[in-house]
Amino acid sequence: MPTELIWDEKHEDRAKSSPLCIGLPFKDEEPINESPWERMSHVPMERAVGATLHPSRKQYAVTPIPDGLAAAVAGSDAGPRWRASRLYTANNASKNGLLQETRLALLAYHRVGDRAAARRELLDGGLPQRSRATRKTIMRVISDRLDAWRPPAWAYADLVASAESGDAQDLSLLLLLHAARQDALLYDVVQQVAWSRWRDGITTISRVDVQRFLDDALPDHPEIDRWSLATREKLAGNLLTILRDYGLLHGQKGHATKRIVEPVVSPWAAGHLVRLLREEGIPDLEMLVHPDWRLWLLDADRVRTLVARINEEDRLG
Repeated sequence: MPTELIWDEKHEDRAKSSPLCIGLPFKDEEPINESPWERMSHVPMERAVGATLHPSRKQYAVTPIPDGLAAAVAGSDAGPRWRASRLYTANNASKNGLLQETRLALLAYHRVGDRAAARRELLDGGLPQRSRATRKTIMRVISDRLDAWRPPAWAYADLVASAESGDAQDLSLLLLLHAARQDALLYDVVQQVAWSRWRDGITTISRVDVQRFLDDALPDHPEIDRWSLATREKLAGNLLTILRDYGLLHGQKGHATKRIVEPVVSPWAAGHLVRLLREEGIPDLEMLVHPDWRLWLLDADRVRTLVARINEEDRLG
């Protein structure tokens, strides 16, 4: 039996002013509004509202999102904006992609079904780092990447499904997508440095390229001028490390130059982005050429092919 969604008047009123959210177990403060998922912690993740079936998992029943709730999620005719502001920050100067740590965090929340309990488990040794202070910092970084935009339940369920599946490629693709959408600088480095070089047939990228980009971006982003030279140098290197961790670059640790590698994007991962853009209010024709696809180095022709495969699989399924 599909899970029924309980939606009382108090939460309906609150949802009118903010998108449906799902709180991850990495913030000390309470989320702005509760999602139905937070009041359904006893329900298996695979039965979360609107969840997308990962191909590695068995078939399950999915409850359709009611019309009224879908409208509340949208928030406006233009749809919600589930991405960071255009301000550049140096937040990514301290930590890499944290792929394994993020997977452990997603699985912990899914397993215990309670945000506070999962946070305690991770702080008390659920993460492999020896220092509690380091574990706390890691949890804050993961939260900034996955929780700050208050994702809808289906998007978070997709993240958990990819973590559970053991398919590192799909998890890497989703983390690259959401980490970049939540950090304007990382997003623009992919778009204006990695993608531009890839499009022009240049398959290498270095810290110097990122530093040059920061110099060129200074007139539009005066906040860069407030960073020290050491911060800029560390940030340039760590941005490339994050992209390496998520599979967009190859190269040995510590090497200034890395090789750009086109990731293998599954129809399942592509379907996640399609739904994300549609719920943000992007029309289908614009969705096919949306710059978010370039985070995976996909041009419009590749996107059309993937969307056609998604539609075919939906028809056959």
